[in-house]
Amino acid sequence: MILLWCADIFNVAVEVWLAYWLFDVPKHRRFHQPWVRVLEYLGFLGIVGWNILQNRILNMRFSNVLILFVIFYFFISAVIFTTRDILSCLAWAGIYYGTISLLELPGIILSGWLTGQPYVFCAQKFVIYNYYYIVFLSMCLLFIYKFLGMHIRKHIENTISSKINLLWIIFAFIEWWVITYFLIIGHQEYGRDIFLYNLVSILCIVLLILVFACFIIYRQSESLRQQRLIQDARMETEYMKIKNEYLKKSIELHDLKHQLQTLGAYLSNDKNDDAKKFLEDMVGDLQFSQGRIHAWTGNPLIDSLLDGKMKKAAASKINMEIQSSNIRCVITDKDMSILLGNLLDNAIEGASKALKNKEITIQIVNKGNMLFIHVRNSLAQPPMIKDGKIVTSKADKVNHGWGIKSIETIVEKYGGQLDITYDTEYFNTQIIFWEQSEVISYGERD
Repeated sequence: MILLWCADIFNVAVEVWLAYWLFDVPKHRRFHQPWVRVLEYLGFLGIVGWNILQNRILNMRFSNVLILFVIFYFFISAVIFTTRDILSCLAWAGIYYGTISLLELPGIILSGWLTGQPYVFCAQKFVIYNYYYIVFLSMCLLFIYKFLGMHIRKHIENTISSKINLLWIIFAFIEWWVITYFLIIGHQEYGRDIFLYNLVSILCIVLLILVFACFIIYRQSESLRQQRLIQDARMETEYMKIKNEYLKKSIELHDLKHQLQTLGAYLSNDKNDDAKKFLEDMVGDLQFSQGRIHAWTGNPLIDSLLDGKMKKAAASKINMEIQSSNIRCVITDKDMSILLGNLLDNAIEGASKALKNKEITIQIVNKGNMLFIHVRNSLAQPPMIKDGKIVTSKADKVNHGWGIKSIETIVEKYGGQLDITYDTEYFNTQIIFWEQSEVISYGERD
């Protein structure tokens, strides 16, 4: 009996632990105080004790009512302790525990066949064959999570979204209805033909459900792929715009060197009138006084970008301050320019709406083996949050809101760290990149 209790605890604990981590609860915590985390663990892991207690009180190990209880308990815990919206919490709880219950159902059918009892009996009593199957299933789930956990979690993040949550809830209801149907017909006495019928039926239904789920995931993945292509095109366009501006400045400076040599030749030969006319043409054509670029970082391309953004901020009457020195860039010029371009565009947009103190502060420095980027801008009001993420406040959600996504993509690409904080007056974005085995040289940056 003790071994059966241990198997029961192990099974339910694995189910809840996997749900807790696959749903990525720590990343979406609503509260961060240590004592609230204790309540959080008790809330989610309390499903273990609650499930076992129900089993003992109702003398029933597996039923459609117990499944609904567990789904409801996890749903309430997710709503209280995470920042996910209600539909996402309900969709994940229903899909996960519905699928787990479907995976447990073949073990009950198999136990009924081995004991010669109707399999409803095996769902209500403690049958050793069913325990063997449950432990085996739990170990398989742990094995899958060990090697595919991160990939599965990322897939869940992309597919359990607010756009199709209602569809996932309907999908979970279908799973629960299938389980209910097989429990209703489970009162029949067992024979080989009934066993094969039930087992093949449930396997076919599970297969159909998996096909349906894969179709939903494929559609969502295809949509994300199209969005990523659009994002990459926007990033490439932004980079080429910055690079062309830099090349234009470089050509102007290169031509200026030859023009100065010509001017020097006029002066050396005392052709002052010619020199004066030539100098007037230079000032008129090249606007030399406006074409100089301040060397903030020591990287001409990045400095050209900063110069352009500073002029853009000045046009909106925003005070922009840049704090930097010669930096060791640990990411490519292309990604660095796209990253800073999006950071500063977002900062300028936010600061331009501020009612007072329109200001932006940029800090780009090396600290040890880290590249530290901090952008701080004033704002009119805190940003809009949906599903724990910042979303654009513009009406056209499709063509806007790509800046944050682009920033997240680049930070993830280099294994960096992105921290975003804000209050009623200021928005702060802090990014840290760790230096790789070698710093990227200028020739490798494109």
